[in-house]
Formats: sequence, structure tokens, C-alpha cells
Amino acid sequence: MLAGMFLHKFGVRATAVLGSVLLSLGVGASCFAPNIIFLMCFFGIVSGFGSSFLFFSMNVGVASYLENSGRHFMPLVDMGGSAGGIVCPPLISYLIDFYGWRGSLLIFSAIALNSLPCGLMYSIKNRNDLHSTVDNNDKNSKQRQDSYGEKDIDCIYRLLSTDIEEAGKTDSWYVEQNSEQLPLQSNNSHCAEETGDLARNETSSDHCLATTPAIDDSSSLNREHSKTNDQVEDTKNTTSEISQKALFFSIFSNKDFLLFVLTMTVVVSSELTLSAMTSDFFVSKGTTRSEAAQIYGIGFTGEIIAHISSTWMLYKNKTLSLLIFCISAILSGAFVTIYPSIPTMTSLSSAGWAIFLTICEMTAHGHYQAVCILVILEFFDEKRYPFAIGFTMTVSGIFVPIFGYIFGIITQYNNNDYTVSFYLLGSLIVVFTLPTFIRFLVKREKSKRKETHQKNLEINLKDS
Repeated sequence: MLAGMFLHKFGVRATAVLGSVLLSLGVGASCFAPNIIFLMCFFGIVSGFGSSFLFFSMNVGVASYLENSGRHFMPLVDMGGSAGGIVCPPLISYLIDFYGWRGSLLIFSAIALNSLPCGLMYSIKNRNDLHSTVDNNDKNSKQRQDSYGEKDIDCIYRLLSTDIEEAGKTDSWYVEQNSEQLPLQSNNSHCAEETGDLARNETSSDHCLATTPAIDDSSSLNREHSKTNDQVEDTKNTTSEISQKALFFSIFSNKDFLLFVLTMTVVVSSELTLSAMTSDFFVSKGTTRSEAAQIYGIGFTGEIIAHISSTWMLYKNKTLSLLIFCISAILSGAFVTIYPSIPTMTSLSSAGWAIFLTICEMTAHGHYQAVCILVILEFFDEKRYPFAIGFTMTVSGIFVPIFGYIFGIITQYNNNDYTVSFYLLGSLIVVFTLPTFIRFLVKREKSKRKETHQKNLEINLKDS
């Protein structure tokens, strides 16, 4: 949520740069951790903030350039995380064997810092309109200054300075709201109107100069400029704060979005809890830690397949993103309930069923992970999108440790047997996805009936 607000106020580039620094700092400082509290603060909180800032800036930056059908390619952007899931497990094992966990964290801190130059390349495409507006005002100022005499340049310059500061806003509304606080602005407007007929009427020029502060009194003029700029800046800050609050609270009026947030919270929390349990579950079945990490890494090939297939289905208009999310989440929950059927494994060569089941679950998991950002983007426009995705991920993040703690207790209560935990996790995913899926089907059916009714009315009107 904080990342969404920061992104809305400071832009994609600043958010990405801050995220890169925080991620590298959090991971790097963790290698000097004297105790678990220090490790939780830096590796958990600081690097977590950095990851979220990078995640939001990446998605918003890409979404601003990919419009309409082009946004169907957004799942390909997240495919790098799946590729990293394949490479990182064996790489981490290799680094820990040679450098220990402290040295490995320091190396990964340096790797994370490479995201800094990538963040500097981010930008919002449609925000260039403000700069083009300022450039147009600069050109107009030169033309007007050339048409008037030198003695009136100061008057015109003061007017144009106010115009440039107010670029991108509704000037008439701003003047009405601030007419009492900014008398200089009204004088400037009056001065510009009188100066328009300067070449034909000498009396208008005298009146303009009379309403303009003395040119040679530079200190008085500078004080007036400073006071006006301070008032304008205060008004901008107040308006920006009100706008942010209005945009944030407007997302709660969408009932479909709130239902999706509930589904997303349970699905994400369950999947992250599952990923933490899977390694220990494989170890309990006879594999080593390294072999368990390799099995999980191989499963990430399913996510790569999911990102490619999701992009293809969306690009060919085979289905909608919300439908992909619901079906894949239900399938993922079903695969989770099959995990207890994995037999005892003596080596990686005997883990064929575990590898196949992991790939299937990760493929289903990858489909809804690939389209969840698109689903949020379809609910809101680009202004509300950072707040919506920030709220969704914040709520999901709050429930992740809660789910982990609850299922840890359940597993310990069953003598470290994961069977009940897998059944409960899979059932939760399916049960909390069904309301969103059913509501989507009902609304889709109503929409089809409405379209059919309108077509019938048009046909009847033509026949009559």
C-alpha cells in the first residue's frame, strides 16, 4: 500500500531506484546479522519493502506503455521470476557450499544492486504531456514578447510564469478558489488583457504599466514572486494529498474488486505457505535439502509454460483474464490435495511422481500468477491501479504469516505429518475462488442476455 502511494506521488523511476537500494541494503546488511531479530528486520522488512517497490514500479511502468491489446503481453514480463526460480536453487546451494550463508547474501546483494540502472530506465509514457504543455507555453511567450515593446516584457513574463506553474490544471477553477489569496495573479491577467491591444492603443500600455509593479524595484518584485510561488506550492501539495486520498478510497466502491481481493488473499497466502512446506515435505519423504530444492526448481518450468500459454490465450482472445485466474486457481487447489499421495523417495531418480505433480501444480499456479495483475488493471484505470494493486498485495501480505503460523501449528499437532495441512490448503483455495468464479459467470450470462435482447429490439425496429 505504501509503495502504491509512493509511486503515485513520485513516479516509476524514483520508486524503482528506492526499491533497488532497499533490496540491496536489506540483503547485504543481513550478512552481518548478530541475531535473528536483526535478520528479520533487514532481510525481512527492509528487503521486503525493496522488493515491493520494484514489483509495483515494474508493472505500472510496463502497463503505461502497453495499451489495450498490448497489455496481453504483460505475463511475459513476469516470466523472469520463473526463470530465476529454476536457476537460483542450485546456484544458492553452490554459493553456500563455497562461501557460507553470509558470503552468499553479500553476493546476492551485489546482484540485486544491478536493478538500479534498470530502474533508472523506467518512465511513464503519458506523463510527457505535461512537459509538452510547458514547452508550448515557452514558445508562445517568445512570440508575444517579440510583438510587444521591451518596457512590457516584465509584465508578460510574470503572466507566463504563472501559466507555466499551473500547466495541466484547470486554470479557471484555480483562479476562482485562490482569487483572494493571489491578487498578483489577477493583476497579471488584467495586465495581459490590456497589453493585447498595445500596438494600437497607447492608453492601454500606460494602464498596463500603471498596474505593474515598478521594474527597477527588484527586491519588492522578488518578494512578491516568492510569496506567490509559496502559495501556489502549498495549494499544489494540498490538492495532491486530497487527490491521493480520493483515488485510494474510490477503489472500495467496486464490489467485484473487493471480492477478488478476498480470493486473491486466500490464494496467495495458501500458495506461499505451500511453497514453504513443500521443501520440508520432500525431506520427510526421504530426499535431501539439495534434492528437494532441485525438485522445486524443476517445477518452475511449469510457470514458464503458464506465462507463455496465458499470453497466447489473451492475445488470441480465447478467454478473459479473470476466467483464467479462477480456473487455474481451482486446478491448483486440486493438485495441492494430491500431494499426500507422493510415496517415499530414496533419491532424485525415484522422485518422478513428485516432479510431475510439482510441475502440474506450478503450471496452474503460474497461470493465475501471470494474469492477476491484468485482472486488477481491468477493474480500474491507470490512476487507481497503483492504489488497487498496493491494497491487494498488502492484504495478502498480512495474511501470509498468519497462514504460515496456523498451518505450522496444525502440522506439529499431527506429529509433523503434512497430510491434513495439504488437504486444508487445497480446499481453502478452491472454496474461496468459487464465489469470484460464480459471480463472473452470472454477470457474463446477464451481459449476454442483455446483448441478445438489444439485438432483438433492433431487428424488430427494422422490420416495423
